[in-house]
Amino acid sequence: MRKELPRMLIYAIISLLVFNFIPVLAIIFPESVAYYSFLLDIWIIVPIYVFVLGIAVSAINDMCVYLPVLVGVCYIPTMLIFYNDSIMPFIIAYVLLNFIGGFLGTYLYRSRIKEEY
Repeated sequence: MRKELPRMLIYAIISLLVFNFIPVLAIIFPESVAYYSFLLDIWIIVPIYVFVLGIAVSAINDMCVYLPVLVGVCYIPTMLIFYNDSIMPFIIAYVLLNFIGGFLGTYLYRSRIKEEY
């Protein structure tokens, strides 16, 4: 656990940056199509990021059970600042997507380890 803590903090900081990037851009440039950028963020960008993060981390380090929970916790400030409570089910969806990506990454990790031996 102590070895993984610095890596998990880096993943948490990157997640916070990804989660807050488009909402901050929509605030900086309000004349643009901010509504559509929020939809793009909620429905496309964040789910793809969460899924790929689960695959990448698990393919490198094996399954990390608390990473999906950390991703969900990192999305809560974004939800409270930029959205309303109706986005709450998306947190559960993002955690589940990260778990699915984690299982897929674990499969890749174990097949790579099996090939090495």
